[in-house]
Amino acid sequence: MPSISVLIPLYNHARYIGETLQSVLKQTSPVDEIIVLDDGSKDNSAAVAQAALQGHANARVIRQTNRGAHNTINRLVEESRGDYLAVLNSDDAFMPTKIERCRNLLSRTPNVELLAGKVRLMDDESR
Repeated sequence: MPSISVLIPLYNHARYIGETLQSVLKQTSPVDEIIVLDDGSKDNSAAVAQAALQGHANARVIRQTNRGAHNTINRLVEESRGDYLAVLNSDDAFMPTKIERCRNLLSRTPNVELLAGKVRLMDDESR
């Protein structure tokens, strides 16, 4: 099975990051690596992320001074080790079977380099 790293750029989303990480941790097919990169948040985003990932050996939170979204994503890519990368914004969430569905598609069609799926919108109350 291909390995999948989830890359999460984080900036001032303490309110959302816990739910975002739970959506990754509760996948029906566990991810191989989770990297959260806090881009100089002024709130307690990094602390919330670290607490949510405590005890998960395949997960880490990195902090840096604010460098902007593009630089943050580029660094996440450099830090990752997975065969495939899933970028998840820190105020979004994965559906529970996302990684399982991706792995199934990737194992059936090994030449695929990019997967995209439906997007569902959610409000501030996670509806």
